[in-house]
Amino acid sequence: MNKKGATSILVIFMMIVLVTLGAFAITSARVNLKFADKALEWDKMYYSLDDRAEEYLKDVDVQLAKAEKLTMEYINDKEDEEVNEIYFNYAEELLQILSDQYPEQEIIRWDQVSSDINFIYEENEEIGLYLSIDVNPIDINKDNGKSRYTILAWNEWQLEEDIQEQTQNLWNPNFDSSQTDIFGN
Repeated sequence: MNKKGATSILVIFMMIVLVTLGAFAITSARVNLKFADKALEWDKMYYSLDDRAEEYLKDVDVQLAKAEKLTMEYINDKEDEEVNEIYFNYAEELLQILSDQYPEQEIIRWDQVSSDINFIYEENEEIGLYLSIDVNPIDINKDNGKSRYTILAWNEWQLEEDIQEQTQNLWNPNFDSSQTDIFGN
């Protein structure tokens, strides 16, 4: 009888361990699914913003090509500094045209032209992409394949409040299992 009792206790103990591990596996899978869904949502938002930023850079490149063409038509044996000043004037004017299409664009002019722009995700205004570029001086020789602009920053951002709301406690020491099922409902 003593061996049967020890066997029964061992079987009961093994069942408790298996049920506990099963519950942990289900809970872990649920948490992983939530994180995977959130990652998928973030990827969707990022690539939507990335697409808008790439479209903006294409439009900037088109405007800068027009500025180059106008500058090349205008110059006649001018000094390089004068040529760049003319080019930057045309670039600034033509980039301002993009303000109708990209109202969040900010054109900055010092000794050259810069553009800062924040793209905000339409469905969630707390997530966005910041893009900052400098317009490069004109390349009169066109033999080095130099870009018309330099990307200074390309950063995804999100407001902290959104992050705080999405934070989930994975462990609560004061958890009362009698008030919830294994799925946290």
